[in-house]
Amino acid sequence: MAGNRSPDSDPEEGEANPEASLQNLCSSVVFFCTESPDYPKPDLRPRGRLAPGSPGSPNPLVFRLDTTTPFCSDPSMSAARLNLHPHKHPKCGGKNCPERDNVDADGLCTHTMSATDGLPVRCVGGWAYDKIYRLVQYFGIFAGGMSNRWKGLNYVEICSGPGRCLMREERTEIDGTALAIIHHGQFAKLQKAIFIDASPRVVDILNQRIKALGASHKAEAVRGDYGDAPGTCRILNRLPDSCLNLVFIDPTECDVPFQTIQRIVAHLQNADLLINVALGTDVTRNIVPAILSPTHKTARAKYERFLGTPGFCAQPEVVELAKRADHDDLRRKFADTYHQKLKGEGYQYTDVRPVKHYYYLLFASRSPKGIEFWQKACTYSPDNQKEMF
Repeated sequence: MAGNRSPDSDPEEGEANPEASLQNLCSSVVFFCTESPDYPKPDLRPRGRLAPGSPGSPNPLVFRLDTTTPFCSDPSMSAARLNLHPHKHPKCGGKNCPERDNVDADGLCTHTMSATDGLPVRCVGGWAYDKIYRLVQYFGIFAGGMSNRWKGLNYVEICSGPGRCLMREERTEIDGTALAIIHHGQFAKLQKAIFIDASPRVVDILNQRIKALGASHKAEAVRGDYGDAPGTCRILNRLPDSCLNLVFIDPTECDVPFQTIQRIVAHLQNADLLINVALGTDVTRNIVPAILSPTHKTARAKYERFLGTPGFCAQPEVVELAKRADHDDLRRKFADTYHQKLKGEGYQYTDVRPVKHYYYLLFASRSPKGIEFWQKACTYSPDNQKEMF
């Protein structure tokens, strides 16, 4: 069974920092693809976000940074720290807590429980706030801007977690992604929200929290395995038809098979995607041995399923990069391959945003309106700075 958590995949403070290369990666794989005649060519220059790659570039989908103008200057967007119902936790030992690695099979802390409702919590790093911030900012614009243009809106989250988490650096308990969505002022505009997790216990905990918030009439947590694409689609049958859907996929490693993505988008027909990609953790740590070592067949198969590209690890260019331990170009090649697969599913508009140096959030839409809303949501960074990158 594919799990939601890998206990050893939580990023460690002090590990090798590929942030610079991740930023370089983002500047090279963030792109609009406008080859489809169904989409108008976006006007890149006025937005100040991206500019076409230099003439003669081998990859016409690579753009160089243009920081001569602000990324977004919509005055309706204002900087503010999210209210994730924080609660200083008296029993949390912080990032140096000797109990920090004491988690159960569901990735839940065995040292302490929620200070607000007494239910289990998940221990996370400070990067979790950045991820939640990006999701919540987009959700607000998505729900507010599209509710009158569609029959209805749905939200789907895969790898939902228990709903509350404990940021060890700050010793502060906050809402996780699921509760952050439910608490949002635009949540009422949804027809249905489904939160999928592989753990029956995690599902039960989240459903208890959903019920306590009085949201069970339109939200539910359901056990599901993202490795089982037909099973995932059976869960999605619970959603109302003819709606626009936002699907957030939040694994801790690159192990969601691309076949699952294909089945989800074909089933829903109309869906924006936000995918948390463990580029700075899972790929950085494991891609080289997966390519070169005959004893890492499982990891190799995992990455090729994730990319939907059998034989990726045997490609001569990929093998040569691995032999040189060229992590920057390996990550770039990995990400470019994934973007091209999304393009094949009609996702012509994509953007990535780094989450510290651990992950990046990949947004993908079939509509220029989706990327327009995503850009507006990214006006401010999680630290309340106007986005220039």
